Amino acid sequence: MEKRHIIYGAVFVVIFALGSFNVATDGEVSYILNNGEKNVTPEIDVENNLTIGRNQTGTVEASIQNAQRASYTASREGVIGPYEMTPEYDISPRPRGVLTSLPPYWVWDKAVGRIDVTMEFNSSGIEKGNYSYGVEAWNNESYSNETFHVVVE
Repeated sequence: MEKRHIIYGAVFVVIFALGSFNVATDGEVSYILNNGEKNVTPEIDVENNLTIGRNQTGTVEASIQNAQRASYTASREGVIGPYEMTPEYDISPRPRGVLTSLPPYWVWDKAVGRIDVTMEFNSSGIEKGNYSYGVEAWNNESYSNETFHVVVE
């Protein structure tokens, strides 16, 4: 029985020490143990720019690596918004939550290794011009963005 008490005591001391260390580092130890590296910068690859005629549709593919949140932005001639051509989107894997703002923000419980986004643009009723969009991604404090263009001829 004496050995068992010593083992229980040692286990208690180790658990207490790890817990104290985790508190002292603001939870970074448990975050890294559960999720891997804390500040991995997301990577974004947008397949292509898009050129479409008026009253046509076209798609843009984006791949995002190592992100916990993602979104897109829009601007025309350097001015953020208006969202004249709001894309329909398909995203995989499905986010845990979607903040239904304009633009929407997609949120996962923890960083996802790869996220695929397909955005379909419809130019019906849209003026000719060069529309700039961006895909944004966050992993805790790390941020990345990639710009692409939709040209309506």
